[in-house]
Amino acid sequence: MKTKHLLFPLLLSLALCSCSTSDNDNSSSTPADSSANASTASSLSDSAPPQEQEESSSSLSEEELINRSENYDTADEFLDSVYVTKFYKDRNADGINYIPEIDDQVKQNCITAYYGCYYIYYTYNGKPMGICVDMSSGAYDSAEKIYEETYARLSNTLSDDKEELLSHYRYDAQNDMMICDEKTDSSIGYIAVTNNIGFKVEIFAIDMDSTIDEIIDFSTHLKF
Repeated sequence: MKTKHLLFPLLLSLALCSCSTSDNDNSSSTPADSSANASTASSLSDSAPPQEQEESSSSLSEEELINRSENYDTADEFLDSVYVTKFYKDRNADGINYIPEIDDQVKQNCITAYYGCYYIYYTYNGKPMGICVDMSSGAYDSAEKIYEETYARLSNTLSDDKEELLSHYRYDAQNDMMICDEKTDSSIGYIAVTNNIGFKVEIFAIDMDSTIDEIIDFSTHLKF
């Protein structure tokens, strides 16, 4: 199953409902419709230990895992999870750097894993940020390919405001990133880059008072 426009904003809303960062109090910045969207997914109890969650997930079929998620407090828990050891490893992900390197200006928080992607949450300059790594669409040569694919897909829509929508997407060749500055009720936009093996990574801000420039600046502190 390929995700065309990666999980934004639906899965972001789902993840925000189930994953809290310990060092920020920006609960008011969570999208207003997140509680409604959360009802479409069946998450494991946050109180269940990671090992119990992994064991229960490992017995599920791929179809049953599509709308399921699990939360991990640390990178080590995530790397030892059934998602990494079983469900991600067969997706031509050899050599993938699952957890980006960060500098001392960034604090890494929790991780939420889905069958087709995973989210890592951060705090940067006091604001909650995050990334979503697409594990289902395969590798891209560069973020330019992501832009071309996205632009072509949007160009083929029948939306009356198609031209306005397309105007919010651009490719930054210097930094090899696609930038979307389209504002919605739950997003200020995002940027898309590739990780060390070419998988698509979307980088976003959770605080609606943030800007695209802040997201771009945040991305410079991540090494994929």
